[in-house]
Amino acid sequence: MDMKWHFLVSAILAIVLFPIFGWNVLFILAGGFLIDVDHYIWYILKYKSFNLKKTYGYYSKAKIKHDYSHLKGILMLFHTYEFILIIVILSFFSEAALAFLTGLIFHWTMDVAWMKA
Repeated sequence: MDMKWHFLVSAILAIVLFPIFGWNVLFILAGGFLIDVDHYIWYILKYKSFNLKKTYGYYSKAKIKHDYSHLKGILMLFHTYEFILIIVILSFFSEAALAFLTGLIFHWTMDVAWMKA
């Protein structure tokens, strides 16, 4: 899914939930938008390039054609069940982690819906 949609939905969610979470809504933005940093880290490690524009183009190619075959075997650490499980556990102890989890769930749901469309 395009980053602008992740940002827009996360921002709207943060605004709506501000009365509940206060400034912890920044963690909603982190979970909903900044979580895609793992895509960038993977690209840097594979191609030894810090070029953000090329990284964006690499992933956009799959999004446009709905062809994810060149992305097989890529481990997106922040998109794994294990990472989410850790955040779920932390969310019982921290409101910031709960806000982060909220953003992460929306992000993940949007990714799955986009890939199924």
